[in-house]
Amino acid sequence: MQNGLTWWGLSGGGAAGDAPLIVAPQIPRLDVPRSCDFNGSDEYLRNDTQNTLGVANQFTLNAWIFPRDASGNQTYFNTRPDDSTGDENTIDLSIVPAGTNNPYRAELRDSGGTVQKRFLFGSYTGSAWTMLTMTFDGAAGGDPLLVYEDGVDVTGSATLSIDNACTMSDSPGRRVWVFTNPGLTLLPDGLCHKISLWSSVLSAAEITAIYNSGNGGDFDETSDSGSYVSSANLQHHWNFRNIDSPGEDSGVGTAIDINADGQNIDETDIVTTVP
Repeated sequence: MQNGLTWWGLSGGGAAGDAPLIVAPQIPRLDVPRSCDFNGSDEYLRNDTQNTLGVANQFTLNAWIFPRDASGNQTYFNTRPDDSTGDENTIDLSIVPAGTNNPYRAELRDSGGTVQKRFLFGSYTGSAWTMLTMTFDGAAGGDPLLVYEDGVDVTGSATLSIDNACTMSDSPGRRVWVFTNPGLTLLPDGLCHKISLWSSVLSAAEITAIYNSGNGGDFDETSDSGSYVSSANLQHHWNFRNIDSPGEDSGVGTAIDINADGQNIDETDIVTTVP
């Protein structure tokens, strides 16, 4: 192999070393920005056991998604205890068919399992890439939950259907669902480029930097760059660069394999369409 190419000689006439060659480029397996294409019917990702996430009463969740449909409630990201345990410390990012704009929904449940935050924000405008972000600081007064669409803080225009004080913890641990809800019923049709979860509140400048730097296609959240200085708090970073391990976690926390109990996701679902 030379320069990423494999060479095969063909037998035939001529002196040794004069045989014609066939050049076959190898398919890159790593270090190429990719996304996962979910069909909206029987494909999703989730881990197989309940784990602590290293994220408690302060966090940032960021997701690059390409929704193709908004005809029903659909869950892009959910983390909560196992089905038999309860709803404690739920973080949920979804879309809901409401009004004319079909808004996204950020919802939090406290350590007792009660919904304390439910914000409807932004809008589904058809098949297009969008970056959705929520930041939460349970110890802060004022507005501890902020929501962003494409790097812009839209909390001021959000519908705050539930907005109570909320305290969250990392116990008893949680599972992670991507492009489905814990009931495995609200499956979105669309693409997911990557999902990141920090144990700190990113600043507006950091969120803008992530959005503007290559619109997510090439930005590396695992390294500080410019206004972005929170890589040390990036507990989980699920991306699809590795065809052999869709949804690989490259965060600084204990890795959580969201394909361990996934459904029907293989390398044919990993595409090079990115923001």
